[in-house]
Amino acid sequence: MTELYPEVRLVHIVAVTASSCLFFVRGVAFIAGLRWAMARPIRRISYTIDTVLLTAALMLMTIVQQYPFVHAWLTVKVLLLIVYIALGFVAF
Repeated sequence: MTELYPEVRLVHIVAVTASSCLFFVRGVAFIAGLRWAMARPIRRISYTIDTVLLTAALMLMTIVQQYPFVHAWLTVKVLLLIVYIALGFVAF
């Protein structure tokens, strides 16, 4: 399974970038009062990207055999993910 690490890592990095960029663009559009920022297709794209991101993260966790609440750095990432989700929920 470790032979998949570079590809899964790349998918994870691309998903992080896509999720962050979409969040930023939707936030700017929402502040500007543009209605498309809350349109159902845009929300579904966001959900899809975040699902890919979470799946890649779980695959990486399994590949490198490092788990939250065992390794401090991964615990911090999980907690920051919760903060990101909460901020996104409050923002939109």
